[in-house]
Amino acid sequence: MTTLYQSRTGQPKIHPYEQRGLGTAPYRFVGVRKNVYSPVPEVQQPGGTCSYCGTGILFEFCIRSSEGKEYTIGSECIRKVDSEIYQPSEFILALRNHERDQRHDRETRQLAELTPIFFSPEYQQLFDGQPHPNKFYAEQGSTKWDYMKFCWNASGSRGKIAMGKMAKKRLAE
Repeated sequence: MTTLYQSRTGQPKIHPYEQRGLGTAPYRFVGVRKNVYSPVPEVQQPGGTCSYCGTGILFEFCIRSSEGKEYTIGSECIRKVDSEIYQPSEFILALRNHERDQRHDRETRQLAELTPIFFSPEYQQLFDGQPHPNKFYAEQGSTKWDYMKFCWNASGSRGKIAMGKMAKKRLAE
C-alpha cells in the first residue's frame, strides 16, 4: 500500500523513501550512529551504506518504517528528503548535532597535534628576544613570546589552531 503525504507545496506525493523501496511511510527517526571500518589501525573509512542512494557513509541516520523495518540513511539524503517534506525536525537537529560533534572532534585532534609545536622551545626562541608589541608591556620587560602566549590563552579553538599552523609553517622554513 502506498502512503501519500502532503508536500510543502500542498501537492500529494509518495514519500521518496517509499519510492525507493524502503518500506511504508510514515517513518520514525531512531537515532544516529558512527560506523567506521578500519582495515588497518591507521586508516578509517566509512563503514555503512546509505539505503536510499547506496553511497558509503560514516554517520548512519536510522529510520524505522511503519512496518518496523530499520534503514540507515546518509546525512545528505536525510537533509535533502527531510527539507523537501518537513519543516526542520529531529532529523535536522540530529544532523546539526552530529556536524557539531564532528567539528569538535576534528578541532581536538588538531589541537593535540599543534599545541606541542606552538610551545616548543624552538618556536619560543623565535620571539623571546623581541620586545612586546605594546610599548607599555615592552617597558615592563615583557617579550613578544609573552604576547604570543597571551594571544594563545585568549583564543578559542579555531584561533589556537590558526596559531599552531602558523608555528608549524614557521618552524618548517
